[in-house]
Amino acid sequence: PETQLVISHKERMWFNIRMNERERRMQLQGGQQVLHVQAPKYNSEWNSPQDMYVWKGIRLIGAGGCNCLKGVFYYIEELCEASGSITLTSGTKLSLQQASRCLRLSYAITYASYQGLTLKGVLRLHTEGPFSWRHLYVGSSRATAADLLEIN
Repeated sequence: PETQLVISHKERMWFNIRMNERERRMQLQGGQQVLHVQAPKYNSEWNSPQDMYVWKGIRLIGAGGCNCLKGVFYYIEELCEASGSITLTSGTKLSLQQASRCLRLSYAITYASYQGLTLKGVLRLHTEGPFSWRHLYVGSSRATAADLLEIN
């Protein structure tokens, strides 16, 4: 699935790290340029920035700030290792430090973060933890078609 909806930020971060590492290996095997974005260290484990690998075409989600709206998807159009910067398809140019604060990996997102948005592609709902009918409604109503919805 392109996106997985999860209950907790801890689970979201675990999925994002795992999927980003897998995709990084595939990008490197394909000869793509990959940059490491090191996140600033925070005391909070809830929604703090994560280290991530980025490449041309990766989908990220805005966390607010640096002209990146919270909850909006962004794609990287260009990487510049020499200057330590990325350019998004929106035309916004960010240093890697700015990107680490304003963008997040988007393989997995919490249910709370996704209310009101529509997801294209396959969507998997994770039902572990304190899952309720409300989560089922919010998650299933984000998919664009029933055949694009998976429940785990």
